[in-house]
Amino acid sequence: MHLIRDIGKVFSANLLSVLVGMVTGFLIPAFLPLTAYAELKTFTLYVSYVGILHFGFIDGIFVKYGGRRYEEIDKNELIKEKTFLLFFQAGVTILSLLIGILSRDWIFIALALSIIPINLVTFYKLVFQAVGEFTAYSRIMYASSWATLFVQLVILFILRYQTAMPYVGGWVVLNYIVYIALEWRMPLKGIRLGFDLKKIKTLFAVGIFVALGNFAFITFYSIDRWFVKAFYSTASFAYYSFAISIMQTINILTTSLTATFYPYLARLRDHAQMQILKTMMLILGTLLCGSYFVFEIIVRDFIPKYIPALSIVSILFAAIPAMIIFNVIYVNLYQIERKQKKYFLEMAAVLAISAVLMLTASRFVHDYRIISFITAFSFYLLFLIAMRDFRYLPVGTKDILFILSFLVVFAVCVISIPLFFNLFAFYLGVSILSAAGYKKELLHIRQTFLNKKNKQTGVI
Repeated sequence: MHLIRDIGKVFSANLLSVLVGMVTGFLIPAFLPLTAYAELKTFTLYVSYVGILHFGFIDGIFVKYGGRRYEEIDKNELIKEKTFLLFFQAGVTILSLLIGILSRDWIFIALALSIIPINLVTFYKLVFQAVGEFTAYSRIMYASSWATLFVQLVILFILRYQTAMPYVGGWVVLNYIVYIALEWRMPLKGIRLGFDLKKIKTLFAVGIFVALGNFAFITFYSIDRWFVKAFYSTASFAYYSFAISIMQTINILTTSLTATFYPYLARLRDHAQMQILKTMMLILGTLLCGSYFVFEIIVRDFIPKYIPALSIVSILFAAIPAMIIFNVIYVNLYQIERKQKKYFLEMAAVLAISAVLMLTASRFVHDYRIISFITAFSFYLLFLIAMRDFRYLPVGTKDILFILSFLVVFAVCVISIPLFFNLFAFYLGVSILSAAGYKKELLHIRQTFLNKKNKQTGVI
């Protein structure tokens, strides 16, 4: 298995997204007033739910055509399904526009205008491999990322707008440009009527359960922002959203790892090897937490008005080890072993627990940082629940002690050690903990890596 090489390939493909995310995460909040940044993040929070508004239809398309070859697909039927989706989303857009106009909410109006391009592009994402246009699609998506970066920089440094509306408007327009480019470049051109309502109904019936799972997943990752927005000040929401933007740079790596590990875990039958992979992810998660101290330097030196957000960032970063193991290892195993229903029910249960805790805390605690503590707790709760579902991949006493020791080291470095020194102290502490707790596993990983390297270079 060329696991390291494949991880590198997948992660490198996301570097442009990281660049765009860095602009959104650091430059825009540095120049926008808090209220304007809060409006921008409100829009991005709303947009994260746009994918729910096809009510599982696109997921049904994915299930129907998943794994089929281009030659096996009835192109006319697929174009009809695309046409139905277009008309269906146009109806949802009109209804949403009316709500936005009546409520005089420009953010909701922008959300409504985003429905068609986002969900039609999602449609293409799920069928482009079967259609055989992956290269063209990739080029258009890369071009859209560069265009997004260019537009944001122009608005930021040349036009110098101090409100959120130009950024939102530019983003909506770019989504339409991407969608139109896909319509022009993909082979599924044109609009064809003549829907088979029975087949359409079947697509909804098949996809709605997947959509519900996606809704629970999205809500789990955004419920904290909803509570901060509802119960705390605009400034608090801006600080919290800034912290989430920093977390998303880590999520890009997590997504890359999740996609890369799936085929390896699907083929892997050796539970001992899985245990080593889990240990790798645990150590990697603790190492990634050290990036907090780099972000702290950037914020304190270049974006001092967001220093209050650092406490949120540190609390959320403490959950990274649990988040990485859950997403990279356990979520993949839920899919491989066809335990999606159990995954959905357990995530829904943790979501309900989080909602109750956040609601209670919001009513009695006036410090919005309490929400980030509950979010971090929820990640560890998911991690422990998943551990019980895969007893052949347990989290032993050694793992628990390592996590607890890591949390102590991380907290001491955040609270007590001066800037710059805390970065070195943290990595020294984690290195000592890793060597003491996982010496055997680390030696095995090192030997495996050297063996593979020797085979590739011809060294015996």
